[in-house]
Parts: sequence; structure tokens; C-alpha cells
Amino acid sequence: MFRKKKTISTAYLDLRNYSPNALTKIKRITASVIILAKEAEQEYYDAFSQIRVICPNILKLSSDALISIQNGFSEINSNTVNPNAIYIISGFSIIHSLPDDVTVRIIINGCAIVDSVSHINPIQTNGSVLKVNFDIEKSKIYENSLMLDKQFLTCCENNYTIIVGNELTITPEISIEDLQNKNINFIVGNKINCNKGIYGYIAANSVYGNKIELC
Repeated sequence: MFRKKKTISTAYLDLRNYSPNALTKIKRITASVIILAKEAEQEYYDAFSQIRVICPNILKLSSDALISIQNGFSEINSNTVNPNAIYIISGFSIIHSLPDDVTVRIIINGCAIVDSVSHINPIQTNGSVLKVNFDIEKSKIYENSLMLDKQFLTCCENNYTIIVGNELTITPEISIEDLQNKNINFIVGNKINCNKGIYGYIAANSVYGNKIELC
């Protein structure tokens, strides 16, 4: 009697340590990223070819390649970066202030915001990579959503970048003069809600993953 083959459904699947025999026990894989052993024998790849695979990113990497998975909101900078790792970004990631001699290898399934001085090597891109020409190091980060009103703006320092992982709402009492006086830039993972009077400033001084919606 044959054992029923298993179905795997996951965001990320590393098959580098699987034997050909282990691969024959898999019927179907649904994943965002699959990592295969680059140095494997043909028997390994023959076994993998028999699996029904639904996956936009199939990579062949050496067994000692380091993988760093970034889900949700993440920040990669000079203090946190591992120059030997390949970063799989499935959420919203800010990459900034990297050392000049470091080039970060990334696989994008979400959104990566990269400052003008940092070097990246996108291995595969199914999401978006947005380059900005303003300073990200001097920033305030809010991982989910933020409502920016006049009182909040008054407390902000000048020449800052406000980073919001999901949605930013700017209340109607904030004028374009208020924003110009503070010289604030915005990075938003999803959507910015603002009134028509400040739309021009927001469009010129923002990077966003989805859209600006007038309210």
C-alpha cells in the first residue's frame, strides 16, 4: 500500500537539504519562493520535476547561502545588515545608510524603499523597488497607520522623513505652508489620504506603494 503524498502550502520553502527520496513524497507545492540546492545531482532535480509546483520564484542556491526572511515591516541599515545574506522581502522594507562596500541581494515579493546611497542587487522582483533621493536615516517610523494632524506636526522636527508601513491620513487643517515650514518627506507602504490643497506637496515629496487619495 502506497503512502499518500503530501501537499505543502507556504510562503517560503527551502528544499536544499531534501534528499531525492524525500522529494518523491511531495505531490504539490504552493509557495512564493522555493530554494533548490544548486550543487545537487540530476536525481534530485528529476524528483523535483515530478512535483506539481505553483511558485513565481524558484532559486538555485548553494547549501551554505544565508537566507534572511523579512515579513511585515522591516528595516535594513548599517547596524542590521548581513552582507552575506540574501534577503527575501515579503512585506514592506526600508533599506538605508548601508556601507559603501556592501551590496544587498534581495528578492522582492512586497515593497522595498531604498535611499540614494545604498546599493542593492534585486535577484528577482515580483513586487516593487522604490528609490528615494532624500535622507531616510533622519526619520520617524510607524509600522502600521498614522493620522497626522496639526498638533502632531507641530511636535515634529524639521527636515525629517515620516515612514508609515500601511496608511497615512493627513487631516484637513494642515496647510501646504505648514508642510513647507517643516520640510517633511513621506514614505508610505500603501496609501496616503490628504486634501486637494496639499496634494501637490505630497505628490512631490512622497514615495508610496499604492496611491494618494483625496479626502
